[in-house]
Formats: sequence, structure tokens, C-alpha cells
Amino acid sequence: MSQTDNNKPPIPPRPNHQPLMPQPSMSQRYSPYGPTPFFGPHNPYGIQMISGANQQIDETFQSIQSLVQAFSSISLMLESTYMAVHSSFRAVMDVADHFIRLKDSLSGFMSVMAIFNTIKWFFRRILYMLNLVGEEQIWSDSLTRATEAIKRGQQSITEHGRSQTSSWPMLMFLGVAIGAPYMIYQIQKPAPVSSKWLTQEDCHYVAEALYDFETTHESELPLRAGQKVIIAPKEQQPKVADWLLATTDGKRAGLIPMNYVKITKFEIVE
Repeated sequence: MSQTDNNKPPIPPRPNHQPLMPQPSMSQRYSPYGPTPFFGPHNPYGIQMISGANQQIDETFQSIQSLVQAFSSISLMLESTYMAVHSSFRAVMDVADHFIRLKDSLSGFMSVMAIFNTIKWFFRRILYMLNLVGEEQIWSDSLTRATEAIKRGQQSITEHGRSQTSSWPMLMFLGVAIGAPYMIYQIQKPAPVSSKWLTQEDCHYVAEALYDFETTHESELPLRAGQKVIIAPKEQQPKVADWLLATTDGKRAGLIPMNYVKITKFEIVE
């Protein structure tokens, strides 16, 4: 064994690492059927098979749980949106109610004004009968009152048309219910993953292999001491402790031990 092999650091724990010789459980040690090809105390295949099956079941149920949580979140979001729109609609209706009360108050005031105008008209008729005012003045006043009555009638018809049932609350609710998730998705949408770092067409780290690294795992990358290694940028690194995503030939990417390489520089590609 060479000096380099003697100084080689230990390999970090691999993801989903399974022990080569797991200890048998209590039920296996006292099985009434004795050691079997699958559950014997000296054959870890059975335990590894059960562990793999349990892991697959856990991943399946985690996916189902994520789906259920997603639907629950959508339901809560729609409920919150409904409550917000309903509160806004109630506030608008309260304002409209205040305006209606104000209109009633003004209508009472206008009734008083109508009585006052009637008294004024009788007073002018008396003055006309006493030859104190001319007939032209009375016709002018009548024409003015008729014009004002026509304007009030047109305004009342317009307000009645506007007070008809409108579909804007439903449109507002649908707009918020559909637009809010879309805006949140656009804000939180992850950036597209680029593989240009493999061919050094994007930002990457340059490193040098310090030790030989042999592996039989498909997700890992073998190394030779002194070999140039291209490492993916930080935002594209998998969440695996002490392992780095890298390539040596610009085609195949794999995981390498962090303590087996030395990063020399970071290249920025415009």
C-alpha cells in the first residue's frame, strides 16, 4: 500500500447507507423456524429487503401526504379568499346603506322644499291676481320648475338602473382565487436547472482530486489523484452532507467525497 493510500481520508457516510451486517432483531433471534435464507442471523439480505420495502412505503405515503396537504392548503386559501371578499362586499353594502339613509334624509328635505315652493307659487299667484307681477314671470318660474322635475326624473331612472343586481362580487372572488395562486407561483417558481456547467458553459468550480476514489455506485463518480474535476455551482448541489456533484469528462455527473478534492478556483461565465 502506497503512502497516498495510507493518508487517504475516510469516505463520508453515503445517502441511505445500509450496514453490511445488520444485527438480527429480537423476533429473528428467537424465530421458531430457525435461521432461514431470508431471516437467518448471518444473512442480511432479508433485513435489507424489508428495509428497502419500508423505505418505498414511507416514500409513497409521504407523496400521498404531500398531495393531501396541498389540497388542504388550497381549501384554506379559497376559504380565506371567500372571507376576504365577503368582508369587502359587506363593507361596500354598509357604505351603500349609509348613502340610502342620506338619500332618505335629502328626500325629506326636498319634501320640505316642495312645500315651500308650493307656498311660494300661491304667493306669486296672489301677487299676479293683484297685478303686482306680470304673467311672463309666472310662466318663467313654471318652466324652470318643470325643467328641474325632468332632470330629477332622469337622475332617478339612472340610479335605479345602477342599483340592479351586479355580478362583480363573483368576478372579484374568481379573480382573487385564481390570480393570487398564480402570482405566488410566479414569485416562488424555482429557476430552471441548467446543465451547462458540465461543459463549462456556465459558472462552476474547478478542483483537483487529492486521492483515488473507487466506487461501484451508479450515482457516484470515480476519481484519480491529480485529476481535474468540474464541480456544479452551489445552487445546483444536492442536499447531501459531505458530498459534491461533479464531473470529470463533461458528460457524466456524479457525487464525489468533499474531502477527496481541493477546490482551486471559481470560474464565472458570462
